[in-house]
Amino acid sequence: KALTNSTSSPTNKEVPKSALMAASPPHKLSPSTSVESDSTSIANTQLEYVSPTTSSTTNTTSPTASPTSLQECKCSDLISLIREHSTFDDDKINTFEDDITNYLQQQDVDGETLSNTPRKSFSQALVDSTNKKKIRGAGNKTWDRLMKFDFSSISQ
Repeated sequence: KALTNSTSSPTNKEVPKSALMAASPPHKLSPSTSVESDSTSIANTQLEYVSPTTSSTTNTTSPTASPTSLQECKCSDLISLIREHSTFDDDKINTFEDDITNYLQQQDVDGETLSNTPRKSFSQALVDSTNKKKIRGAGNKTWDRLMKFDFSSISQ
């Protein structure tokens, strides 16, 4: 607060020490310390410096939380869905599952990207990257099922 309100005060010199400490990077190491103690000291300092700010964010979003919509899916989430969820257990999809998941991984396709990609464009991209014309049907089915997927069925 003190940093944001400093423009309304008559002088900009009055900034509380606690605000300066919070905004400053971890302390500098003296050049006389050894390399081994430097790395230990840096690691400890970074842990002390980072931990208060990350504790509040970890409560709001967990790194292992399931996505609640297609747009929230990372590439790894999409691959897990295709490989593990029964919705995608289909002979046509299974035949090309590895090709589809490899394409998603190589192109780093996330849910936001996929939701903004038309179905035919997605399928054509699969055909172009694999040189397999028959993958088009599996691509269309995969795209359709991802668009219609009920993410509440996997929420924790």
